[in-house]
Amino acid sequence: MDKKTLFIIAAIIVAGIMYSNFNPYASCKRDLKRAYPDLDNQVLALLAADQCGKK
Repeated sequence: MDKKTLFIIAAIIVAGIMYSNFNPYASCKRDLKRAYPDLDNQVLALLAADQCGKK
């Protein structure tokens, strides 16, 4: 692989990491997990859908 291909691959990986850490829905879900650490995953998913606005 040449440098251009490696640069494109690295850019895609960085963009994916940035999106997963900075999108509002993921941030809301992380905040809910911190606020309610003992909730079951299914209940947490329902709460996230209601509170975070993703339908």
